[in-house]
Amino acid sequence: MESISLSDIMREYKTRYQYTNKELAEVFQVSTNTVNRWLRGEIQTIQGDTAERVSDILGYNVLAVLRGQIVDLKKPVVSMRRAGYELFVVQDHLGDAIVSSEEYKAGDYFIKVDNNDMCDVGIVNGTLVYVKKVNRVNPEDIAVVVINDIAYLRYVKKAEGFITLSAANAKVDDMVYSNVQAKREHLTIIGKVLFSKNVY
Repeated sequence: MESISLSDIMREYKTRYQYTNKELAEVFQVSTNTVNRWLRGEIQTIQGDTAERVSDILGYNVLAVLRGQIVDLKKPVVSMRRAGYELFVVQDHLGDAIVSSEEYKAGDYFIKVDNNDMCDVGIVNGTLVYVKKVNRVNPEDIAVVVINDIAYLRYVKKAEGFITLSAANAKVDDMVYSNVQAKREHLTIIGKVLFSKNVY
C-alpha cells in the first residue's frame, strides 16, 4: 500500500467536517499550533496517547497508515438529497465505504444514488458514486450538479449562453438553462464522479 501522510489525513478530516484549525485541535485534544504543523507537513507522525486518540476518532490505526501498512481506509457516504448541503454533518452521514489508498487521495465522498437517471452507464438506484469536489467538468464527465439545493448527476454541456444537463437515460429529458436562469436557480457544479459501484 502506498503510504499516506499525516498532512493528507488531517486535511481530509478537516474538509470532511468543515472544521477550522482550532476546532480540529479541540477534537484531537492538541494545540492549534500542533494542528497547523500537521497540516503543513512539519510533523510526520504522532505517538502515544495522541496516536490512540486520533486512531479512535478516525476509526482506523493511523500509525499503520503512516507506515504504509494495509488497513481499511474509508470515505463517507451521503444521500442525493444531502449532496448540495454541508455534506458531512454527522446526522446526515449514511455510513462509510472502504477505498484503496489511491482512491482515498483521489476523491472526497460517496453519494448513494436514489434514481435511475444515469442507468444507461450502469448507475442505478442504490449505486454508490465516488465524487471529487470540483467546480468545473469536461463534457464527458458525469457531474454532480446542484439546482436550488437539489443534486443531480448529469453530463454538462455549455454553448452560446446556455447550459444543457443530460442524463444517461433516454426517458429523462435534457434540462436546458440560459446563463441567466442558471444563476437565478443557483445551478452549481460541486463535483465529478470518479467511479461507481453497485452494492447489493
